[in-house]
Amino acid sequence: MPDNKLRSLQTHDFPRIFFKYPGLIRIAYGIHYLNQLRKWYVVGKLNQLAGRVKSSHFTFIDAGCGEGQYMFPLAARFPQAKIIGIDKSAGNIDFANEYIRRKPFPNVSMIQGTIEEASPVDAGDIVMCIGVLHFVDDDRRAMHALASMVKPGGALLLEVPVNGKIIFPLYRWALNKYGNYDTINARKRTYLPAEVSALVAQSGLKVRTVTYAYGTLGKLGHELYNTSLVILLNGNTFERIVSGIVINLLYPLTLILYTLDYCIKHKDGNCMIIVAEKEIV
Repeated sequence: MPDNKLRSLQTHDFPRIFFKYPGLIRIAYGIHYLNQLRKWYVVGKLNQLAGRVKSSHFTFIDAGCGEGQYMFPLAARFPQAKIIGIDKSAGNIDFANEYIRRKPFPNVSMIQGTIEEASPVDAGDIVMCIGVLHFVDDDRRAMHALASMVKPGGALLLEVPVNGKIIFPLYRWALNKYGNYDTINARKRTYLPAEVSALVAQSGLKVRTVTYAYGTLGKLGHELYNTSLVILLNGNTFERIVSGIVINLLYPLTLILYTLDYCIKHKDGNCMIIVAEKEIV
């Protein structure tokens, strides 16, 4: 696969302009929200959990925080809360620290390391782990580490891709030829829902709610958009031009499919969102 600046975004190699103008990340956050159906669900769940915390001085831990798309908006809304971001990527940590310094965000601190190894000083009233578990080397150890970060009476918000069902042959072709974020970042496993539930139960947390995203309509929207995106990030010049046109033409349809999928309650899907709690002994 070609090495280029567009593809480097999938490996958390931030363009230097982001460090010069950190506020540009807000545009990236907006793009993520419009193009990632899972974020619609996760933001809603996070807002619910934050609304239930009795004190504004709560502690929030984002384990695998990436570029901070959940962490920084929460820090802006709750300036008295203590926000801790954990990520193994030096690029993510460097950018986050620059963003903290420039904005500034005195209530945010960063820890570089894997989920299994990170040891926050404070336990979290809310601990979040979104789209990370399938990348870790030891998922059982990672789940126990996440459980240990949750304060008694606190909650874990966990999102994990499951099933991995593909509808369009063209999307499978694009993944086989070019790869995507998961293949570039060495995805370790594809879960079934029961396997994720078992990991959470084994960690000692009690599952309170399970929500599925990316049912049939959501998968269609995802594959329509991401087939073009994969080619745009990795193809040759001609392929990028064509895919750039296609991705813009098809985006309204993608948004309609996402909206319809979001309005439907699913019994299964390609994304599993769990809220689990640590009971007070």
